[in-house]
Amino acid sequence: MEHFGNLEEQVSISIDQNEIPILDSEDESFSSSVFEEFEIFKRNGLTRIHEGSKCYQIITGCVAKGMINDTNVAAVHKIPWFGPNGRLEAFRISSAEMVKKCGGNGNVKHAWLLTSIEDDHGIRHLLLCNVILGKTEVVRPGSKQFKPSTDEFDSGVDDLLKPNKIVIWEAYMNSRIFSSFVVSFRALNVQGKGPN
Repeated sequence: MEHFGNLEEQVSISIDQNEIPILDSEDESFSSSVFEEFEIFKRNGLTRIHEGSKCYQIITGCVAKGMINDTNVAAVHKIPWFGPNGRLEAFRISSAEMVKKCGGNGNVKHAWLLTSIEDDHGIRHLLLCNVILGKTEVVRPGSKQFKPSTDEFDSGVDDLLKPNKIVIWEAYMNSRIFSSFVVSFRALNVQGKGPN
């Protein structure tokens, strides 16, 4: 998801609906060995996903498809959906409204959001988000567009047939994006070059 006017390093990689990670009884989460770099996640209610689980394998497989070979996944954490959550409620309402507007298909997808900053432990993070796209229009890189061109459109993409970048307009970010997982990774050096 990228706001083209901002020019921050952000990448989105879409995931097919049949690849959506869902926790089930096999996917036991754990928090027995909390590393210092992930303590803040535990304090904020995130649960670390066990490396042997199906959910972990699906998510890291998707990361491997879209990232460079020298990327090492350090951990996957599930963002909680329980308890009072105004953002989740806003996402559900927005999703229902989009289904009605688009005649039964709100075009809800999964996408990655890459944070640009490496933390003190040399780790970067990807957010796996649920995103409501609705009806999309093409928005070219470098565009100064900051909202849909008409009321007909709900979001922007770089390519209608095979989008790699998604634009969720700032006015809708709190109701059309809901984060599900955090993937923490290290980008290792390649042939003496800096991290990619």
